[in-house]
Amino acid sequence: QWVSFRNACPHRLAPLSEGRVVPAAGGFEGQLNLQCAYHGWEFCSSGCCKRVPQATSAKMEQVAMNSCRANPIAFPVRDAVGLLWVWPSTSIPPAESLPIPGALQESLRAGQGQPEFYMRDLPYGHDILMENLVDPSHLQFSHHGVGNLRREHVVAGHRMEPVKDFGALLAQLQQEHNIEGPRFLNRALRVATDNPHAAVRTKAPFGPPNNMNGFLHFTPPGRVVFEHPFDFSIVLFGVPTAPGVSRAFMANLAPRPTLPPRKRMRFWVLARRLISRLRTGNFLGMYRNHLQDHGVFDGDGIFLTSQQHKLHYDSSGQRPSNSSPHRAYFMPTPADSLVLAMRRWYEGPGSQQPAWRGGRHREAHRGRPPPMESLIGKRDELLDRWGQHTQHCLTCQKAHGRLQRAFTAATALPCGVAAWWLGALGAGTVAPLSGTTLAALLLVGVGTWLRRWLNRELQRFRFEDYVHASK
Repeated sequence: QWVSFRNACPHRLAPLSEGRVVPAAGGFEGQLNLQCAYHGWEFCSSGCCKRVPQATSAKMEQVAMNSCRANPIAFPVRDAVGLLWVWPSTSIPPAESLPIPGALQESLRAGQGQPEFYMRDLPYGHDILMENLVDPSHLQFSHHGVGNLRREHVVAGHRMEPVKDFGALLAQLQQEHNIEGPRFLNRALRVATDNPHAAVRTKAPFGPPNNMNGFLHFTPPGRVVFEHPFDFSIVLFGVPTAPGVSRAFMANLAPRPTLPPRKRMRFWVLARRLISRLRTGNFLGMYRNHLQDHGVFDGDGIFLTSQQHKLHYDSSGQRPSNSSPHRAYFMPTPADSLVLAMRRWYEGPGSQQPAWRGGRHREAHRGRPPPMESLIGKRDELLDRWGQHTQHCLTCQKAHGRLQRAFTAATALPCGVAAWWLGALGAGTVAPLSGTTLAALLLVGVGTWLRRWLNRELQRFRFEDYVHASK
């Protein structure tokens, strides 16, 4: 059972996140309490205070626990699709349904299982993050070399057609001769059912310029979905965590591959799949997918952190006079239509989101994150994979432990083989020029190479610089 409390003990406002889970005294077997690590006050899963160690009598403790001021603020929480959903308000009733897009719901109904979400804490605000997520035209440039993305493939601009009337769009699509036929119509209907705040029909990042079979849509405050051809989708959630700081969740949804019936075709499909896994290194484990996702966010983070600083501070360290961030941009092409729609939502219905931004409408944008100028020049902090992801990711933690043990073994292997060979050579049991000596040299070489490779792989869990000019 998951429980969410405001991160403040009602006693002296100490962070409950520093507390510990302890067995409940006098409770049922297996019943647990959250104990504040500062003074030991305890709270049950329903949010009621169950212990005040500083009370000098049972009556004093009971009076203190009966007070509503002794209970921490609890928030509704639900567990769905592999994520925890918290409604951080006690004054506004929680939403009746979770913002789970139709693409993810269909994936679950098809028996694909819960997706594994990639998560990363980012050193820029929620608004900057959402701008980036609704902008597909940067992919071939900012992420050149990631997968099949190449900047040379951009030969006819990036077409994006805003969708304002899904009924008219569906009628139009039924008249078009489309290579996907019903599959594309079903995807368009799925997007219409999601009822997004803004949506565009766009080309697929990996497809030809005239392939307008993809959709990208934004639903406030933080959901973005890419609907690509062949039922491949990317679901992203952006969550504000503090002024100038945000958290991104990403899941790739792909239909379960089906092998052709003929054995010859099955062999080539398996061969291509094996070559792909060998090329990307995904056969080593799921952590390799996370390392590839790191490259995507690393490539953008360098731009977005600087962009945030320029939006909120001028060269003298003061806030620019322009109160609307999007007015500082020059966006003459349709590729920025979703960025503009998202920014207008922020100034209108979303003017109080996040709460620390201040009052309504234009006044809401006077709140600003702390200066980030020092972080811009410190790439090891800006691209800190360990602090932003690895220490929170169970998959990467397990993989890092396995690779660390392998690194220790690879370090000991050349030393052990060299010591054995020198001892055997001194005892006269091994000739300097023999098959045994050659095998020993081979083991030393393999161990040395493996140690270097493992060292580079372990470093990728912590930091890997991203220099766009060298890509």
